[in-house]
Amino acid sequence: MYITSADLAGDEAGTLPRLNLGVKNLGPVESANISLKPLTILLGPNNCGKSHIAKLIHSVVSCEAKTSTHRFLPFSPPRAVRQKVLDMAKCIDGGQVACSDVAVDLMKAYMSRFFPTVLLGNLSAAAWGDIVRYGSRSCSIAIHSGVINSQVRGHTKPRAVNVTAPTICVDPMLKIPYSSDDMFRFDGEKNELRYRIPQPRISYTQHLEAMMAALASLFEYHAIQNTFRDSFYIPSERAGVPEMYKSAIGGILDTTASPDGASRSTTLEFIARLLFLSNTRGVFADAVDNMQHAMTGGRISVSRHEMGHVSDIHYEYEGHKTPVHASSSSIKSISPLLLLLKHDITNRDLLILEEPETNLDLENQTRLAAFVARLVRLGLCIVVTTHSTHFVDKLSNCLRSGMLHDAGHGYSAVSEDESISRDKLAVYQFIRSNSTEGYTTKPAELTEYEGIRAPEFTKTDDNLYEELLALDRQANNEIDNG
Repeated sequence: MYITSADLAGDEAGTLPRLNLGVKNLGPVESANISLKPLTILLGPNNCGKSHIAKLIHSVVSCEAKTSTHRFLPFSPPRAVRQKVLDMAKCIDGGQVACSDVAVDLMKAYMSRFFPTVLLGNLSAAAWGDIVRYGSRSCSIAIHSGVINSQVRGHTKPRAVNVTAPTICVDPMLKIPYSSDDMFRFDGEKNELRYRIPQPRISYTQHLEAMMAALASLFEYHAIQNTFRDSFYIPSERAGVPEMYKSAIGGILDTTASPDGASRSTTLEFIARLLFLSNTRGVFADAVDNMQHAMTGGRISVSRHEMGHVSDIHYEYEGHKTPVHASSSSIKSISPLLLLLKHDITNRDLLILEEPETNLDLENQTRLAAFVARLVRLGLCIVVTTHSTHFVDKLSNCLRSGMLHDAGHGYSAVSEDESISRDKLAVYQFIRSNSTEGYTTKPAELTEYEGIRAPEFTKTDDNLYEELLALDRQANNEIDNG
């Protein structure tokens, strides 16, 4: 007997998992529509909701990434789903059972049960009433991804969550007596998950157990095809992490043995990831080695406790080793990002970088922007929140280079490994609504002659330039009259 997964809507290997979000009344955001690209940039002033959207994206991806484990099992299915699985088990001798729809229902159930809790934890909010936009009664989030089509609603009164998605999951009492390695083989060419029934023939109950195991395996396979492996959120307050690192270690080790258990907020999750940093070099290690020397003049290293976790982070320069917490603010800000990129982040992950310009001078802001472009070229998907015109201007040049190359003009001022194609980039401006105090999002224009055209974002630069011209005219008039 075999279970076919031919109906699964998985993307081709190496393509970006789909994620579209529609948001209303979440924090300062009155309305937003975001579609993820390999590089997605969120532009806007302080307190406009960029971090709310970034943490929302992180919450969705984190929740989906965890579906590739069997932690979705400890819930009982409704009667209709139990009957559906029983019917499938009855026809097990028929040779083929299409069960992709049940597997997808399981994913929706996981999202419906866990996503609101994950989101509230990442926003460090005690209840939905704390994050609904001021003056509104409710917020709503529509999620359309590779595996989930769902809507989450949060209310101020009563403080409750209403999730319009099916609640379907697997009964934990169904014990699987066989090794999945013995039971299942996936045939990539035929796109089939093959299940071998043990001999002698198993009982009806064991048929049901085996079918549940098959659904779990198909669920996991489908999730791997359509989701990121993990999401890494680099918070804007990362420069303060080295100062609090040692004091935070004790609390994290008391409550968890892995980063997942320590995820109470994006900052704590970030510290936990540094604590359990891998000891191996990752796919971006060579690129990081070049980047860290250009930005710091030295290298970042770690020392480890005898139990294996990272006990301290160091900055090595001209033969001297200094704790990062005693180094400059730029070293404090950039070192955690470089470590995670060097050891843990893969090109199947999502990197969310909040305010990359924090504590960096203008030259290093543009270097980091070029590095972001290079990482995208190497296959990493990145979301950036920023209000640095210099960071965006550098990425705009990278975009123009890619567009000019696509038009047949080759590469010149910007190297090939830092050039970005138009289809790899999405830029959203956060613009204050004329009628309310909330913000809405608007896609920025991407043109061959201007790169990223975001007039709302560059308004301050334009005003300063006009002010400069006025002062020049005033000075010239005084000279002429003198």
